[in-house]
Amino acid sequence: MEKIGYVIGEKDGKIILDVKRTGSCGDKCKTCQSHCEVPSVQVTLDNHLHAKPGDFVEVGMQPANLIKTTFVIYTIPLIMFILSLSLGVAYFQKAGVANYEGSALLLGFGVLGLTFVVLRLIHNRTGEDGPSILEMKKIL
Repeated sequence: MEKIGYVIGEKDGKIILDVKRTGSCGDKCKTCQSHCEVPSVQVTLDNHLHAKPGDFVEVGMQPANLIKTTFVIYTIPLIMFILSLSLGVAYFQKAGVANYEGSALLLGFGVLGLTFVVLRLIHNRTGEDGPSILEMKKIL
């Protein structure tokens, strides 16, 4: 996954990049007829290439980091949802709850939401100080 970023600032040995996101319809914006507005994202990265404001840089991600990130964001909540749903059905059925499937489904959605909240809190805690999965490849 390589993107082009524009250096808009520098702060504490790090650079602030403006990276254009790819629209949901793909990356063929020049030939696209829908003229959708795709917002850009600001990213802070280590400035090991000594880029200056106004430079364009290539930003990339290692495939292993992409797989790891995808696993954490999608697979862990899915596993927690299925696990809580299964355990909820077994528990509520054993407890004699009349609508044990619905109760287990509510429990599953509650655990799913809680899992996303916990992942968000972990992300916020590591945030700026944690390792970045993005890296600058080269100055263009």
